Amino acid sequence: MLEKSTWDHLRFHISFALMPVFLTVWAQSRDPFQLNAALIFISLHFLAYPAATAINGYYDRDEGSIHGVRNPNPVTTNQLVYVFTLLSAILLFLSWFIHLGFFIYTAIGILMSIAYSHPLIRLKSNPIGCLISNGLGYGYMTVLGMGIGLEGWGALSELKFHFLGLIFSTLSGGILFMLQVYQQDSDKKRGENSISIILGVQDSFTGALILGLTSTLQFVLYLYIYYPRPQFLVITTSYILCLFPMAAYFIHLFRGICHGKRAADFNAIMTLTKIPVVTMTMFNLWLIVYRYY
Repeated sequence: MLEKSTWDHLRFHISFALMPVFLTVWAQSRDPFQLNAALIFISLHFLAYPAATAINGYYDRDEGSIHGVRNPNPVTTNQLVYVFTLLSAILLFLSWFIHLGFFIYTAIGILMSIAYSHPLIRLKSNPIGCLISNGLGYGYMTVLGMGIGLEGWGALSELKFHFLGLIFSTLSGGILFMLQVYQQDSDKKRGENSISIILGVQDSFTGALILGLTSTLQFVLYLYIYYPRPQFLVITTSYILCLFPMAAYFIHLFRGICHGKRAADFNAIMTLTKIPVVTMTMFNLWLIVYRYY
């Protein structure tokens, strides 16, 4: 029987907050309607992401708010390590049947998850190491691994997957800036110096804004390169419209922060991360229909 703290730190619901990455790559692949697409979805959202949060939760032993859980139950046993090991084993087994390249990606991802949190290495304790490992793990590596799983080794020579990887690496950096804001107390308690602690709340949101705008412009450029002009205009307009709710809420929060209000609390940032999950999911599902029907 899984303990309550184990369920808290697995954070399956946060795995689905990362669904826009899968949906975007899936929507841009040559053949989205294949068995490997479903297997990759299961691999990422039911195995890889929960395994990463499990091992992170075990070593962090957070008592304050973490992404998606306001008050997690304290970790008092080794159960999260056992769950991480089990999920990783199933992940490797499943990825072997998808593609050798995807198997290699998942193996590297598992090792990175350990290196990110383990006290002997602990990439997350270094601001630059944290930023780079997050960008690679949730951006470039995931996109390239998915590309290989969907289109074989030929994906390595396709610029579009490298371009999408760059876009999501940039976006992951912006999200990291925001998520670390309400975790400052926990980081200070562990004696770690996060990017958010160094910059402060206002500059963290400024950094998130810069990286968010950069990733938006990158994606518009991607659409311009890979779609004919009539389709580019339709898709870009739809994309900008889907970004509008998040942009409006971000401006609302940022104005409060600039006026000295404690606007960037757990609830506010969780709302800010949930909005684009919904709108970008809608956008990518619409894009699949638009492209193929």
